[in-house]
Amino acid sequence: IEDDRDRRYPTVADLAADLRRYLNNEAVLARPPSVSYRLGKFVRRHRLAVVASAFVLVALVLGIVGTSVGMIRAAREAETARQVSAFMTRVFEVSDPGVARGNSVTARELLDQAAGRIREELADQPLVQAQLMRTMGEVYHNLGLYDQAEPLELAALEIRRRELGSDRPEVGLSLHALGLVLGEQGRYDEAEALQREALAVLAATLGESSAEYAHAQVQLGLTRILLDDAVEAEALLDNALETLTAVAGADSLEVAGVLAHLGFLRANQQRMEEAEQNLRQSLQIRERRLGSDHYLVETSLHVLAEVVRLQGRAAEAGELYQRGLAINQKIYPGEHPAIAESHFGLGEVRASEGEVEAAIGHFNTGLGIVERTLGAKHVNLSRGLQPLGTLLAEQGRWAEAAAVFRRLVSVYESAVGAEHRWVGEALNNLGWVLSDGLGEYAEAESLLRRAVAILPVDTGPDYYAALARWTLANNLRDQSRHADAEQYYSEAIAIFDALAQPDGQAHPQLAALHQDYARSLRADGREQAAQALECCR
Repeated sequence: IEDDRDRRYPTVADLAADLRRYLNNEAVLARPPSVSYRLGKFVRRHRLAVVASAFVLVALVLGIVGTSVGMIRAAREAETARQVSAFMTRVFEVSDPGVARGNSVTARELLDQAAGRIREELADQPLVQAQLMRTMGEVYHNLGLYDQAEPLELAALEIRRRELGSDRPEVGLSLHALGLVLGEQGRYDEAEALQREALAVLAATLGESSAEYAHAQVQLGLTRILLDDAVEAEALLDNALETLTAVAGADSLEVAGVLAHLGFLRANQQRMEEAEQNLRQSLQIRERRLGSDHYLVETSLHVLAEVVRLQGRAAEAGELYQRGLAINQKIYPGEHPAIAESHFGLGEVRASEGEVEAAIGHFNTGLGIVERTLGAKHVNLSRGLQPLGTLLAEQGRWAEAAAVFRRLVSVYESAVGAEHRWVGEALNNLGWVLSDGLGEYAEAESLLRRAVAILPVDTGPDYYAALARWTLANNLRDQSRHADAEQYYSEAIAIFDALAQPDGQAHPQLAALHQDYARSLRADGREQAAQALECCR
């Protein structure tokens, strides 16, 4: 119907042909054949083939993009490695005779120089700087130089957060490393906060089935042990053991490490058979994989020695400790916290064998090493102070024992806070020495009341809660305050009753507690009550 003849179909047949083209999704002659029009018609005619081709094209594009990103990442990592290598080459130039000019340079001096130069020479390469700081921090940590490791690990964490954001695995690993250093310094609350944050980051970035996540679980578990939460600690370690067994294998060093920690935890819970089994398995893996003189072998030897000693096998424990001390003296500098731990273990063995002066010598050697390497308030001092104070008291050296236990209270208060149960246990020891040994009843009573407050009866049966009440009751009895003493004797007996043996037998110390209570009753003129108590023991 167009007025222009050239714009009309010449014949009915031409119109019919155009209608067939339309129905077949082909380009019709009645409109200009633009590229988009023809492409649309082609897609309609070959929909399945076009969709399939589109998928192939998308895959190709994504592959190219992924390859490009991988190449960029690989190039960046290669450049980082090159810069790290160049930096370390410059660091070690000072040991070249031509540069040193006759001056000898120790490995520790090289380490200190490198740590100082990282900030200056790599300021324009922050991620390289962070990686080297992490490496240097780990070296300082392994040397027991925690004060030097901390600022490096902290700086690496800050750089990675600034450059990468908070949701990257590198940030999670830095959080984990810094938390580990703070834990070694006895700053457990700070360490725990970092370790929990590390777990969250690693779960989000690497997944809960990753080895990195499992290692972070292990460290948090150890911190929870030190903060007196054995239930969460064991759950964390069990989960980590399952993950690492799947990822690394049952005979791996990672599994051996978790087994050693589980052995330590179960020993603290008096589950000695389980603990010894875990520790022997850990030791076997480590000796098989690392040889006989590796520091991890010493760690397994040390904890196994503790378990053996606590089961009354002093001679065997002494041999294990001595093996561990020989390893530590071989692989560490003249003074290292691990060497102190070996001395503390040998001190306890010598004490149990009646070699008093030898035991005191080991304890004092270990304490001196901890003071010089970790500081005068570090929680590791407790490992020597507690058995030393007990040994001195048993020898009737009450004034010396009191000085040791005063220091133990101070160390615990500084490390874990004034209300921690460890403080309560140390206060009980100090109160016992002041009361029974030195007759300083008023001060002892004040300290023992603090211990009782820290160790309440409403949190379940607790041996040290019973012990603190027993010691306070004896103190009050010796001040002829028998009515006051009766309350604490009764509370202590109730706790010991709840701590009966699995076979139904009474707690082995209950008879001695009854004897002390009966003595108080007699002194108060209550002979019949005392006899009734004694006959029912």
